[in-house]
Amino acid sequence: MQDIQAGAPEAVRCKINNAVAVGGLNTGEINAMCVKSPDSKYAVLIGYGLFNFFHKYFKLTYATCCPQSVIHCSRKPVSALTGWDLLEYAKELARNYKTHGAPYGALILVDEDAPRLFWQSYSVSLSLCESFVLCHELAHFLCGHLDDERNLSPLVIDPSISKFRESTLHSLELEADLAAYSLARQAMRVRFPGVAEKQLFFPLVILFDLLHYISDGQCSTHPDARSRVLHVARNFYGHETSQLLEDSYHDHDLLRPLAAKPLRIRRRRSGNTL
Repeated sequence: MQDIQAGAPEAVRCKINNAVAVGGLNTGEINAMCVKSPDSKYAVLIGYGLFNFFHKYFKLTYATCCPQSVIHCSRKPVSALTGWDLLEYAKELARNYKTHGAPYGALILVDEDAPRLFWQSYSVSLSLCESFVLCHELAHFLCGHLDDERNLSPLVIDPSISKFRESTLHSLELEADLAAYSLARQAMRVRFPGVAEKQLFFPLVILFDLLHYISDGQCSTHPDARSRVLHVARNFYGHETSQLLEDSYHDHDLLRPLAAKPLRIRRRRSGNTL
């Protein structure tokens, strides 16, 4: 949250500081939500399990490139551990989170002396995903979505508190995604000066792939996660990047030209992002 505030424009930072608190939820029923009190104070609530899932998933997936750096594994002796094992553990973790709402799975410990690329990739990817989830909820507040009573419903445990009720108007989610990525990018540049655009964009693609898997595609309150990341790609990096990403969902080999393509921020109409 500190990096998000540091990277945000002053007007946005003041608006958040004056009205929004951030807290965690120890429940597998909610990933993230935004709530509003009767006196127009707001809170963003994030499920601990979701961030723990990101932490375990990225550690497992990036360790596939350096299994020799794993110094403890809860499943088998590290001397027998392979990158294929770690990939299968990551897939199992995703299945368990989808089924149980909790990140059950293999536990590993990676040596502090693991290749710098591992720690850099892991840290940037985890931070980007955590920042984006938090910024998406903040964006609903900043974009004024909670000002419309039609977008609110009573919180079950306390009906005096209203929660943002994800609307069948998918445009609200798409608008929040653009604002969230703008804020998250700014926060990442505070935390990781000099980070490349690809290091920001590809973790976002992984995040939405995970959301796509967990939610089985489109639901009544959200557009399909892959269509959401395509919308972000188109608005930030242009139609060519968006098309390459869309094509890669049908042919994974097309990720290679996408990875080779330089990513540059395109000019966007005012109002698309904060």
